[in-house]
Amino acid sequence: MPYYRLLIWNKIGERYSNTTHLNVTGRAPHVSTGHEIKDIVKPWSLRLIGKVFVYDQSPTIDTFYWTKDGKKIKNLEGGDKYSEGSTEDPSLFIQNVNPHDVGTYRLTAINAVGSNESNIVLGVPQIFIKRSKNLHDDQCFTATIESIPAAYDAYWKVKRKDDGLFSPIDVNAEEYKGTSSSLPCPVLVVKKNELLESQQFCIEVHNFVGSQIQEISVLEQQDKF
Repeated sequence: MPYYRLLIWNKIGERYSNTTHLNVTGRAPHVSTGHEIKDIVKPWSLRLIGKVFVYDQSPTIDTFYWTKDGKKIKNLEGGDKYSEGSTEDPSLFIQNVNPHDVGTYRLTAINAVGSNESNIVLGVPQIFIKRSKNLHDDQCFTATIESIPAAYDAYWKVKRKDDGLFSPIDVNAEEYKGTSSSLPCPVLVVKKNELLESQQFCIEVHNFVGSQIQEISVLEQQDKF
């Protein structure tokens, strides 16, 4: 525990006072993180939102810092790539966002009591598909997308099982009537069951650091009707 003593001296000698211990009261700061897309056209930029809350009767923030995969942002090369905020707004700005920015970002805030931290992970979209039937007995596939940074587009695609390449689905075609690629929950509607037997479907989702493809055929073995 830190302590203080008063030292007084003259020509004859010196003497120390009694020891006074420093007892810091309060709590370490509360830290949370989020994200906000700053530019929707290239070059993309991203703000990792940092929020630091100081509890009542607790010391103010001494300092804060960001790390990426355990390395301090200030020590990373990149010139104007990164820009950290202030203790009032400890956010991190990332310019020209691209696949190299995938990783775990951590905000740490420190006061006289201690420190706390919050993580945010940038990565390619994660896709989860649920199969169901609508009132017309059509096969429906609803995609739930988890993505930081947020996904900006999605495409349903199809190919014959003996073909090599997927091509975008015509959402206006009668056999796919009701299909939508709109985020955040794209839906594929297949009106003819035989299409599921002769064709293969997938969804492709993009965010600013990459893309992910999920094939429906992978799910058919898990969720058959």
